[in-house]
Amino acid sequence: MKDKNKRISVDVIPKRLFANSEDWTGIYVSRSAVLPLLREKTVGTQAGVIEKIERLNSNSWLIRLNRSISNHYEINSSTILSSWRRLAKAHSGMGSLLRVMRKAQAINPLSMRVEMAESMDDIQSYFAHPLLGVPTEEQEPLVSPTMLTMRGTSGSEVTFCKYDNFYTAANEYEKGNLDALTGVGVPTAYWSEFTNTVNNCMFDTTLHVAIAVPSEYYSLADRIMNLPFSQLEEQTKGQFSATSYPSQEIRNNFEKEFTITYPDFPPNKEICAWLSKQLAEKYDIQLRCKEISYTDYLNNEMQDERVLRFMIETDPWAGPESILSLTFPRSNDNLNTTNPSHSKMETQSSFNVERAHVEGVVRIGRLRGLKITHLIHVGETRTGWIGWDDDLFYL
Repeated sequence: MKDKNKRISVDVIPKRLFANSEDWTGIYVSRSAVLPLLREKTVGTQAGVIEKIERLNSNSWLIRLNRSISNHYEINSSTILSSWRRLAKAHSGMGSLLRVMRKAQAINPLSMRVEMAESMDDIQSYFAHPLLGVPTEEQEPLVSPTMLTMRGTSGSEVTFCKYDNFYTAANEYEKGNLDALTGVGVPTAYWSEFTNTVNNCMFDTTLHVAIAVPSEYYSLADRIMNLPFSQLEEQTKGQFSATSYPSQEIRNNFEKEFTITYPDFPPNKEICAWLSKQLAEKYDIQLRCKEISYTDYLNNEMQDERVLRFMIETDPWAGPESILSLTFPRSNDNLNTTNPSHSKMETQSSFNVERAHVEGVVRIGRLRGLKITHLIHVGETRTGWIGWDDDLFYL
């Protein structure tokens, strides 16, 4: 039996949804009103609209749809192609997801042939992306600064609620006014309490923390890559999963005082404070941490040449091939786009090193989220894009 009128806490109310999504949260909220082609699990995927994928050759795949889901929602191969065309025309930049796809055609109502631009071994993770799925209906969600309500995939009314802080949201959940307590920017004390007392409440995301270094000081990136970021995993109680780098040769001397700005939600302050301490101890570099509002962070206002920037970036999907064939714009929480001229690195680590040297952007780790809920039809994910109204798949 499906749950009705679900209320979910959320860190941010997105401005745009579906094909017009502009950030990770827009995709996250859209997921509950989109029929996923495949559904994520902690490892791998499970059936959604797609029942089976067969590899025809290195680049081509045969996709078979689930007859029951197709009949229930009156969708077929042509419906999926139409949804992809809308995505391709979106002005948000999310249409870049389709650049890795060379050709797609409907063979019959329940099967499609798709040809990718290059070989992909983990094609399932790609097709699990929410924006490649099919919205169940044309709808205009009800939106206010603190709330967004829409019809979910199984017919429930799903409301995403934003609170001034996580403590208020936690109190509302304890009172029974929320069906799920979720968040990525969770205070360390709450994170530690819940992860120690509630099983399986932590989930991975595709949100990465990166430090953007001004172009005049790109050699500072080598010093940052040499820092022991694994220490942050313990300091943040597991909210942060560290990126590892091979030891970098230190080049050039430069001025010793810098500022770094970071958006005002956890665990960003802790990460910046740790970074400042490490640079002072290892390289005698003074780094002043400056908190800014999330709005100012998103506006990306001009800063002087000696200001480092704390960035939150989003990978397009969970598979390893997502990052290795991509290049990255200097922007906030943005879907990265393919660039055929970019050489494909052998490993993600070598890609990260090259990017640090070429663009001055050092990825230092990935954020995890917290999920507490009494809803039973909620799957595990690797991206954090949770489907809160997937009841139909469990009937």
